[in-house]
Amino acid sequence: MKKKRLTPNQKAFYAEVERIKRAMARYRKKGYVFSDDIIPEKPQRVTKKYLAELKKFKGKKIAAEGEYKPFRMDIDFPDEPPRIVAAILNHVRGLIRMWQPKFEWSDKFAEIKRQDKNTIERLLDGTIAEDGEVKVAMNLESNAEEAIRLVEAILYGNSGDARDGGDYARASIVAFGRIIKGRSLTMEESVELTEFADAQMV
Repeated sequence: MKKKRLTPNQKAFYAEVERIKRAMARYRKKGYVFSDDIIPEKPQRVTKKYLAELKKFKGKKIAAEGEYKPFRMDIDFPDEPPRIVAAILNHVRGLIRMWQPKFEWSDKFAEIKRQDKNTIERLLDGTIAEDGEVKVAMNLESNAEEAIRLVEAILYGNSGDARDGGDYARASIVAFGRIIKGRSLTMEESVELTEFADAQMV
């Protein structure tokens, strides 16, 4: 499918959106929570005046749109201070909830990535319901860098790769599941996850 051609102003708009997302990601790591509507939607006509205003939306202005919700938990480990364990969970939740298809994607690929997003969102919510938010947050904190890498790859990376039997994203989803559960998925959990992912393809 042919890629849509963007005007210079449209390219500049999407660059600004990516900048705002990166800033939000940095604030989420500090414990900020943002609502979905903070990401600007593309206006019917992107003007230079609009872009100039958008460039002013940065730093403290972005932080002011969020809510600071650090989650402290005192862990009774010898010689170890209390740790903040919710910032990484907030960050991962934010990445999933703020997902949007990229403009240059085809409609078919955008739908595939939407299905991947729905699958890991269900996996995260289900694990929290089963094991509790504190345990999931602690598991994520222990593997923060890898968890974020996996989520970003699932949401925006390839969804099929010949060297991985066409299930590149699914392998990443299973790896993400191992992190948030703190263990390998059981056979029953793997089957349930596969059935949900397959249902999304219908």
